[in-house]
Amino acid sequence: MISVTEANALIAAEPSGIVTIADTVRIGDRDNWFLAGKEVLLLADPAVVIDGRHWTVTGGRLKAMSGVLFDCLRSTCGLILNVWASGALKGKELFRCIDGNSCYDTNVIGGEWSKPQSMTAPIVRVDVGGPTYNRNTWQGIRFQTNGLPAAPVVHLRCANVANWIYGNTFRDINFEIPNAGAIHLESCFQTTMDGMHIYDADMYGPITDDLIRVGKFATGLKSKDTRLSTYARLSGALAAGKVDIRISDDGHYAENVIVEQVGGIDGAGLTVALPSWVTQRCIRAMAA
Repeated sequence: MISVTEANALIAAEPSGIVTIADTVRIGDRDNWFLAGKEVLLLADPAVVIDGRHWTVTGGRLKAMSGVLFDCLRSTCGLILNVWASGALKGKELFRCIDGNSCYDTNVIGGEWSKPQSMTAPIVRVDVGGPTYNRNTWQGIRFQTNGLPAAPVVHLRCANVANWIYGNTFRDINFEIPNAGAIHLESCFQTTMDGMHIYDADMYGPITDDLIRVGKFATGLKSKDTRLSTYARLSGALAAGKVDIRISDDGHYAENVIVEQVGGIDGAGLTVALPSWVTQRCIRAMAA
């Protein structure tokens, strides 16, 4: 394992635009990883571990060649800014925070996050056992599946029987070909989704799973206080029984849910499955 200081030195010393790093890079307290506009090929699994506070990664491309790109062990007030994050393996996440690991007040802004065609693991996977993934934001991002995904782009889950993960936000997101789901939430509290746009869902067959789904983990709490504002799908056909947005009585508490400004071009066939207690405004879609 090498430090960000050592990784920065390798990047600065490479005269070409491509840098290869064999060891896992550890991001620690107050680290600033400046990619200098270069493509960094990371050979270890995980490629990067996040284990610090007030850290920053900026300005280039990171590609995980052998495994998970970012494995978040512990983060507070981190920032990933305008990075092209990608991976070579279909079954490995680009960002992962699981089990007893934690991530608080961390922001991912701009850039593209892309997986190979036929991905079998989400691009972003959070699967924690308690309230340890809170107040994080993903904003202004292009998520690219490259077609035929077998997993949702983003999957957030809290497996605690008596608590949630809190206050996470997804804003102004371009989902490219998210045919196995854009965002799936299980046992989440006060999640905000604002500006969800679905593109090119007609390129590789039907949409095979709900695009936005809010529910509960099998033994967890129902989700609560969810807001979805401004959703659009411009192409694609839903497979039988699948919908654009699904919130269910058995997966969400019947209070403080807002879904508004849902639409798409004529012929897109938008469909929603929403209980009557959901506050709905400007919904231009069929009811399932």
